[in-house]
Amino acid sequence: MCKNLDSIITFHELYKFILISLDELEKDTNRETSFKASSFNLSVKQSEFVVALETVANLFVYTRSLSIQLQSSKQDLSSAMENVKNILNVFEDIRKNPDTTFITLFESAAQKLQIFDEELKVPRLSGHQTKRNNINANVNQNPMEWFKITIFIPFLDHMIQELKSRFSDKFVKVIPLEGLIPIHKDSYSTEAILNAAMFYDQDLLSSSDLVLKAEINLWKTKWNKIETNIPHTAVTSLPYCEEYFPNIKILLQLFATLPVSTATAERSFSTLRRLKNYMRSTMTESRLNGLALLNIHKDKDIDIDKVVDQFSRKKRRRMQMEDWSI
Repeated sequence: MCKNLDSIITFHELYKFILISLDELEKDTNRETSFKASSFNLSVKQSEFVVALETVANLFVYTRSLSIQLQSSKQDLSSAMENVKNILNVFEDIRKNPDTTFITLFESAAQKLQIFDEELKVPRLSGHQTKRNNINANVNQNPMEWFKITIFIPFLDHMIQELKSRFSDKFVKVIPLEGLIPIHKDSYSTEAILNAAMFYDQDLLSSSDLVLKAEINLWKTKWNKIETNIPHTAVTSLPYCEEYFPNIKILLQLFATLPVSTATAERSFSTLRRLKNYMRSTMTESRLNGLALLNIHKDKDIDIDKVVDQFSRKKRRRMQMEDWSI
């Protein structure tokens, strides 16, 4: 659920609202709309869908704050890593004793199905499954055990594995490179940054410890004397490297490319999807770049009168620019 919506209505109320909306759409005079609404209505009332929905809602709520933190342009990776460890500890505790969490989840799913007088039941199964895991025949008679084994535990295992994969030991070793970002210069020692930099020694112009250590110390000294307009990200720190800090520039570039260190690339693609739509499919690259800059830097104040004056002087138009309000 979106950040504003979950503070207004509960998850149970949202599910009920979706069902009511689909029922109304089924009465639509448009046959295509009515058919799709009917198809969706049948899907969201399936026991497997409701249990899966409850599983996702109950487990994703743990990663919600982490997701917001990682998407921030001024994120702190060290604290984010601590949150990842806490989430993993919670998930692993749930995995050791899944019954405690799943019983509550199962009862909540059953309440949702009671809205339209249905009950949670195991779907019709064949003797030998080819599209899903083969579950013990005794378990097939118990809906709670069947849904726990086929949906809840596999999804929980998947989340644990993905978190460990994204935040692996390799990532932990290079986290001290965050200390090269001026706003975090005091968070890591020079030795910690140097050890992390050695992970990319083949990419550096000089792999000498002495040269790199001196460059790091000079970089920190430079920012100790500056109190305003301090960069908060690796991307915004790059223009200050110039030619005097070649290895620092390379390390910042490498750090900025880590998927969990910046969401700038994702935000760029999201902006592009909003701008390059079917109504603007023939726009030129210069116009697209202009619209993208306006959208990304929407907090900048623009003097409209100056823009109009520049536009009017750029090329003589057939229609003279006049003040029509007079």
